[in-house]
Amino acid sequence: MLTAYYIKASVGANVNCYLCNDGRYYFNLTAPLCTGGNVNQWQNQTCPTGLCYYQEVMARLSETRYNFTDTTRDCYEKNNQTAPNGLLDGIIQFMNQTRDCLTTRYYIESINKENLFELVIMSEFLNTALITIRNQLNVPIVLYRQYVACQECPLLRSISIFPNATNSVRLSTKWESQFSVRNNLTDDEYFYFTNTFKNQGLYEVLVQNQSGKLEYTFQTIEETHENSWQSILYILLALFGIAFLFTWFRTDKTPNKNKKKHEDLKSTRLKSLDCFRGITILMMIFANRGSGGYYYLNHAPWEGLHFADVIFPWFIFIMGASIAISFRGQNSTKKIPMKLMLWKIALRSFKLFVIGLILSNRGCQPVNLSHIRIPGVLQRFAVSYFVIASLYVASNSASFTNSHLIKFLLSWIEWVSMAFFGYIYYWMTFVWHYDKSGFCPPGYFGPGGLHANRTRFNCTGGAAHALDLIVFTQNHIYQKTTCQELYNPDGEYYVEISHDPEGLLGCCTSIILAFIGLQLGKILVDNNILQHKIWQWISWAVVLSGVSTILHLTGLEPINKNLWSFSYICCTSALAFLIFTILYYLIDVKEYWENGYPFQFAGKNPMILYIGSEITANLIPWNFKSDSPYNLPHLGINLWTTTLWLIIAIILDKKNIFLTV
Repeated sequence: MLTAYYIKASVGANVNCYLCNDGRYYFNLTAPLCTGGNVNQWQNQTCPTGLCYYQEVMARLSETRYNFTDTTRDCYEKNNQTAPNGLLDGIIQFMNQTRDCLTTRYYIESINKENLFELVIMSEFLNTALITIRNQLNVPIVLYRQYVACQECPLLRSISIFPNATNSVRLSTKWESQFSVRNNLTDDEYFYFTNTFKNQGLYEVLVQNQSGKLEYTFQTIEETHENSWQSILYILLALFGIAFLFTWFRTDKTPNKNKKKHEDLKSTRLKSLDCFRGITILMMIFANRGSGGYYYLNHAPWEGLHFADVIFPWFIFIMGASIAISFRGQNSTKKIPMKLMLWKIALRSFKLFVIGLILSNRGCQPVNLSHIRIPGVLQRFAVSYFVIASLYVASNSASFTNSHLIKFLLSWIEWVSMAFFGYIYYWMTFVWHYDKSGFCPPGYFGPGGLHANRTRFNCTGGAAHALDLIVFTQNHIYQKTTCQELYNPDGEYYVEISHDPEGLLGCCTSIILAFIGLQLGKILVDNNILQHKIWQWISWAVVLSGVSTILHLTGLEPINKNLWSFSYICCTSALAFLIFTILYYLIDVKEYWENGYPFQFAGKNPMILYIGSEITANLIPWNFKSDSPYNLPHLGINLWTTTLWLIIAIILDKKNIFLTV
């Protein structure tokens, strides 16, 4: 296994260094290199021609000097010359846009080997593997590589290998990789192959000439025995076991003759909804802290659906369901005037927006108002809540009636409004010519960067991102994106791509999602027959999942959390319908799972848990840092953080401390 080191040297440059199994020290370097210069000129950073360029360098420390050129990206030894003080040894190779070592960089101050010492940030190697190419040919070769998940992306030049030499590259294990081995002089392809790797694995590709035939052999040198799925399975079983024991010891074994019938449940607090909300808030805390380093538990790079991608829309969905339950109860019991209800809605939306603005811009340094981020999670909540709650109150302003016809006529305001938001989303995404140059065409909603063979490198997010730039400007939106690592690794290839997943255009579909959640709440309060409720919820789930599947598989509008695509809200709301139906039946109807313990406690205090977890993200005892390159320590820390907030929620519930906005 690799051990991380760094070196201090008397060169003004940035460096990363590690010690390999063969006992040689390697480092990754970015420095101004002189065209046609030698090592001494490079050391002094003086160029005879006045020409310099930046390029990746991998070098081996010892006592030989080399010349180099930027045209061939190869290095040539100047024989009979020895550098003073043991400068450089072995082969200096120019690396094409790749980083094989640590992502953190260090300033070089001295060149002595004695100044090398271990640097404990091995966590930078998490979810990576080392692939060594052994070239036994008499010609130099070059390795091109790309991740299969990078859609329509070109293969990228990675490392060059001299004749009868070796070179290594460290790649992510998150996605399957594809490789092309080519002649470094003619660029003729020798081999093309794909492979998947395991975290911290060591692999070797042997390229050789066997009886006049070029062949390659892929060999696994070492693989970790860490089984991520098995670890997650054990943890899930442990969590369900804890929930079962918690419920078992709390359950009153004596018969209760006064149990409320399910027809009266709508007048009490809905335990299943609290449980669903509690599960979702704990999932959010776990995901925000890193998801144990498992990439499939984090957000999808662009298209697709991962574990963390369902959390935010489920909150929006639950909020929509709660609107129907809470407002119907207030109007039927307290007869609150519509103007007062609208004022309360506006005030609550304002509070949510302000709290979200504060949390989105928290940090160790004072906030620069010229770069404050305006969109955010709670800001999206505020907008969705304001629109749906206002429409619901307005469409139900008449006295409540049992007539389904009148209810339908009143609800037309909501449906027409949803059609309007859907039209706005569709028109701006597929019709709006936001780029007058034509470089970013209407209907493009890709990740930009390397996507589409680099023809749309500056079009990340399409119309959604363009709208944010017009309304908020670049300085007031999220400066990164989840697709950066896959579609623009290291930000070196073309441009820095960014996209705000809580941008303005996505508010249209999040409002529609809250409206879908509102339908669950309406079905709950308007129907007293259990079978009718379940049948309608399942019907919604089937229709929504069908729409989502068609849109995604046909490519009309793939599932995309960054854009909050229509297929995305259909998919997540379908899952929400199914999960809530199961929880409702187990908790509120059959009472197999008493009150949804212990998740109900978290669901009754979501604001405290969300705000608290964000504020204490880097504080002990809530969070710790692990330098391990393996997932299990990170998983343990993230689960500890989640469990601690569940314990806090239980304590707050016992003390009747709740935060409502």
